[in-house]
Amino acid sequence: MSQRRALVLGGAGFVGMALTKRLMKEGYWVRSLDWRFPPFGNSPANEFYLSDLRVEYAMHAAADGPLFDEVFQLACDMGGAGYIFTGEHDADVIANNVLINTQAARAFSRRGCGRLLYTSSSCVYNDEMADRRARETGAGLCEWHAYPAQPSNAYGWEKLFSEQVYEAHRRNYGLNACITRFSTIYGPGSAFDNGREKAVAAICRKVLDAPQGGEVEVWGDGNQIRPLVYIDDLLDAITGLVRCKDFNGPVNIATDEFTTCNEIARQAIAFSNKRLTIKNVPGPIGKQVLNMSTDLAEKHLGWHTTTPFSVGLERTFEWIAQQKSLRD
Repeated sequence: MSQRRALVLGGAGFVGMALTKRLMKEGYWVRSLDWRFPPFGNSPANEFYLSDLRVEYAMHAAADGPLFDEVFQLACDMGGAGYIFTGEHDADVIANNVLINTQAARAFSRRGCGRLLYTSSSCVYNDEMADRRARETGAGLCEWHAYPAQPSNAYGWEKLFSEQVYEAHRRNYGLNACITRFSTIYGPGSAFDNGREKAVAAICRKVLDAPQGGEVEVWGDGNQIRPLVYIDDLLDAITGLVRCKDFNGPVNIATDEFTTCNEIARQAIAFSNKRLTIKNVPGPIGKQVLNMSTDLAEKHLGWHTTTPFSVGLERTFEWIAQQKSLRD
């Protein structure tokens, strides 16, 4: 049997690096591409290239050679609440991501591949609907609640449009595409101080930076509820979907273990062995309550999260502490 081949677009990012390591351990031959070098060490891929995937010839070059069994389209201009929810980067986010996804859909419709996975987001769901559904029913957002479309930010609109790009290429050209919608992903390897960091990593960094007896700022009232998925659990989900023969999604990747931002801070402070207080300050927060149903993931993929947040947070906190010590 010939060695299986995988292509990771956006391979220098948090998920891309973790996925490349997983695929290499599974015995895949892996090509990885990104428009930057990995920030925390070299890519383990067989081939890593710097490439602007917004450009047609670059995407076709990425697909060159024998057909890939699996293509993971992770390349995306994105970040945490401080990057996505302020509106300051909307034009670049929309333009960059639509270009990348249009080029990917076209290139692999023409070239072919075994299966292409596109990673969408919980931002496709409306903030007010999410809050109202949580208050009134306690139930999570199902995949069909993305329509009628009413995302609360430009990033969500781009994600829904890109989903439609892949759906259309599947209908018209036979592209074998599948789609996931991520909740908040965290773990070792995530950005923590570049302006694009998400809540878990940002709060861990703030705790590590705070002096003994100081304060840790948390945006909003700190009671924002998030289903936080550890990176290893996420990799189980996306590799399961790309290898599933009878289900294309979209499918929510989330958890039923809910954590508030204040609770993230409390646990991180406990790991630090410091006496710190939490200070809630104004800031972008997105949805006050994010609760996503994982019924489809469980039904079609047999998937659910297995890493308790306390375990994942400790690993993440220790990794960020290590990275900061290497810089000192």
